[in-house]
Amino acid sequence: MKKIKVVIILLFSFILVGCGSKNSITGDTFASKMTEMNYSIKDVLSNYDYAVSAYNAYKDEVSVFFLKGKKKYDVEGIFIDEYQNLFSEVGENYDKKLSSGKTWTSLTLKTDEKVYYISWISDSYIIIKAPKDKTIEVEKVIKTLGY
Repeated sequence: MKKIKVVIILLFSFILVGCGSKNSITGDTFASKMTEMNYSIKDVLSNYDYAVSAYNAYKDEVSVFFLKGKKKYDVEGIFIDEYQNLFSEVGENYDKKLSSGKTWTSLTLKTDEKVYYISWISDSYIIIKAPKDKTIEVEKVIKTLGY
């Protein structure tokens, strides 16, 4: 029931105009910025026929997945699926922060051990997973990428 409420809130955030808009980045920009931050980058585009770029980035125990889709609406649907999958992975005990604007939505989940971040901007989304003690690194990635 809790997950259904969160999904409904997410859907309304897509519909309602929030406090602003953000612009999605390209795959090349993602790869460049993550390389500058000393992340190992792997191109995984061949796994996604609905994407124009897709990357996994790793550093220490922080993992970042980025996907830029061919169509905005496909990305929105996939984002909702990934959003639900994240709640399944996290379980019942977490702190949640949901934010949204005209062209974006983001969710941060924190458990006793991990931090999870998922954000959608227009035709792209990212998912970040890390140990809770890497929260500052996660925030740095979010700020650097503009998500």
